[in-house]
Amino acid sequence: MATYILNTFIARALGSPYSAAITISVGLTSYFFCGNMSAQYMGAMSLAIYPEERKKLQLNTAQAVELFGYGYRKGARHFGGAGTMAGLVLLTAAFLTPPSGLFFSPKNYLLFLAPLNFAHGVYTLIFMLPTNLRLLALGDKIVKARSTSKESPLTPAEENEAESLLQKWRQLHYARLTAGAVGWVATCAVFLTTV
Repeated sequence: MATYILNTFIARALGSPYSAAITISVGLTSYFFCGNMSAQYMGAMSLAIYPEERKKLQLNTAQAVELFGYGYRKGARHFGGAGTMAGLVLLTAAFLTPPSGLFFSPKNYLLFLAPLNFAHGVYTLIFMLPTNLRLLALGDKIVKARSTSKESPLTPAEENEAESLLQKWRQLHYARLTAGAVGWVATCAVFLTTV
């Protein structure tokens, strides 16, 4: 019985180029959205951007910046590519969709949805990249100084700047999470209604 259900699902999800493209895009948008949720609320990034969590572990600002750099470098490898690939696969699915003549056709919906998935990257480059680069520069300074001293290499002004940047990143990331959630829900809706 379970094998029949699985085989039926696989046949529907991969039965045509269109359904395969939609299935792949569900996987990619799920990876992007769930990975960004994890970055925001669990692990190294959450320790860096939530001062109340850092306080529990007695982490200072310099350590938070180091954690941010670690989490950012790990996540950037995965999530940027996943969001971009989701947009490309959705665009492919749109062109594989037969025209229906309706304004709210799956094709038109997908042509709207694909740029939404590309928007994550554009938003990151325009709004988040300056914050990311400054935090990474501070982190590199900290790592370099740690090899020679146990003291925080950040001046009080840099510590204040780092705290401000970490909170700014958190706020900017909420907007990216919201766009990711919309893209994920919309992609799942297309999958559930057309495959």
